[in-house]
Amino acid sequence: MHHPIKGPFDGRPLIFSLAVAAILLAAANLRGGIVVVGPLVEDIKQGLGLNASVFSMLTTLPLICFGVISAIVPALTRRVTPPILVLGALLVIALGAGLRVVPVLFVILCGTLALGCGIALLNVLIPGLVKGYFPRQTGIMTGLYSVTLSFGAGLGTYLAIPMRDAFADWRAPMLLWALLPLICLLPWLYLLRVHVHTYQPKRTGVPLWKNPLAWAITGYMGLQSTCFYSLATWLPLMLFDAGLDDHYAGTLTSLINLFAIPPLCQDSCRLH
Repeated sequence: MHHPIKGPFDGRPLIFSLAVAAILLAAANLRGGIVVVGPLVEDIKQGLGLNASVFSMLTTLPLICFGVISAIVPALTRRVTPPILVLGALLVIALGAGLRVVPVLFVILCGTLALGCGIALLNVLIPGLVKGYFPRQTGIMTGLYSVTLSFGAGLGTYLAIPMRDAFADWRAPMLLWALLPLICLLPWLYLLRVHVHTYQPKRTGVPLWKNPLAWAITGYMGLQSTCFYSLATWLPLMLFDAGLDDHYAGTLTSLINLFAIPPLCQDSCRLH
């Protein structure tokens, strides 16, 4: 007889809702702190006296962190519980984004490294927590997670110029992504009190280095990330050069992320 999968929050609707909010709030922090620099490229370069090659480090360093830190996350989860790691990652993101408003290049680069490390941790942790927390709603929750991630990226680029103008300082929109992770800590602090058995993948015994499917997925996701971060970083500058003002450039760049939301919703409905 087939027994339905039991979720850790069955019979606890309040905790279930809190867990949904915790996952989505964490997802909202995974792109905005990086893509916010795209519409502000000229302000940052002029304010800090940077050339294009040095400025590119502000978006390249997080991607390097993604590759390095992602490889060690499984080892970390064997020593520290995932919710505590999520809390630590959110704090690191807040610290890194806060350091990037300090007008000293070395401090900004250190903040960029911290930001990349925190986001890399969440990139790996959140999909596993989705499967562990919501075994019967994995499809819809994965879709909501992806939609929130895209919405956060679109919000980061869209708000950059209006916030800069409202506060007369290009650091204002960057500071937003230092404060948001601190707000997102609240539901995760409560979830520390909730005992759950999160998803543990079965070991196949096949080394990933020798798995063609793993290489294919790695190549696909790598190309996808290359396209996304290249456009998010340099498309606003290309639009500036084409004669558009920074408001239009930021809005058009944000639409790239927002237009990705309907297909994600359709895919999640199919999975559900």
